[in-house]
Amino acid sequence: MRTGWSASQYLQFEDQRNQPIRDLLHRICRLDAASAVDLGCGPGNSTIRVQQAFPNARVVSIDSSPDMIARARADHPDIPFLCQDIRALEGRCDPIFSNACLQWVPDHETLLPQLVEHLTDGGVLAAQFPMNQEDPLFQSISHMAEDPKWGFQHHHLAYNGTLAPGAYCVPCCRDVQLWETKYYHRLPSHPALIEWVKGSRLRLYLSCLSPEQQAAFEEELLDRARGLSSHCGRRGDFPLQPVLSRRRSVSGPLSLEGALRSSGRIFHRAAFCQGRFRWVFSAPGGGPPAVSFPA
Repeated sequence: MRTGWSASQYLQFEDQRNQPIRDLLHRICRLDAASAVDLGCGPGNSTIRVQQAFPNARVVSIDSSPDMIARARADHPDIPFLCQDIRALEGRCDPIFSNACLQWVPDHETLLPQLVEHLTDGGVLAAQFPMNQEDPLFQSISHMAEDPKWGFQHHHLAYNGTLAPGAYCVPCCRDVQLWETKYYHRLPSHPALIEWVKGSRLRLYLSCLSPEQQAAFEEELLDRARGLSSHCGRRGDFPLQPVLSRRRSVSGPLSLEGALRSSGRIFHRAAFCQGRFRWVFSAPGGGPPAVSFPA
């Protein structure tokens, strides 16, 4: 029975997962950082990019998954990786970076002010996480999970979701910036869509099932994915830093309009869209926000 995170499963789509990391770091790369923390670092693919963005900083990475940390330590032996809950963060640093992690942590109303307390004066907390609620594939997963035949009613599924955008305007910050970005990917097949979500959201459900049930759940989800007229999966991210702004952009060779117009061809290759909600918080003190918004 699968019960934990799998680094190898997650890294099947490393290029696609790395693009939001690069984009968020581009917004805060002007910081003159002496120390940086990567919260929810996974297998280290985000950490090496944090290190590249801040070459003079001492980078520490934290994740609660033993499998992810083992892979990160094996691939990047020169970087300290800590296997612990991100809420056990100690000390002060700038920046704090987090990619596709905080949606798994409850009580954002108290979590975010706690994280801001770990920033140096004028420091930046930059984070992003998925916005999947309206995605057809993720809706299919939720609808399937409501069927009592799977037995999920007997389990606590600890996916905590996110707050409304305005709720992230943390009063203790000097500045808050919020925006949303959409990424469009073309995957080689419908089974690849299932492999994508097995690296993140689907893991939550599969961990509650027997091996036989896991196979049946994946097969039913695959049938539903094939039945979608056109599929764009969605994932959201935020960076944290003050100035309220919400943006939407498209990356990759395939636009949503193009996907809808040519769904017959696209379903040879399945289209996948991830929407990321991002925020950047700036701690009190220091000079102007060290975040760039390139044209």
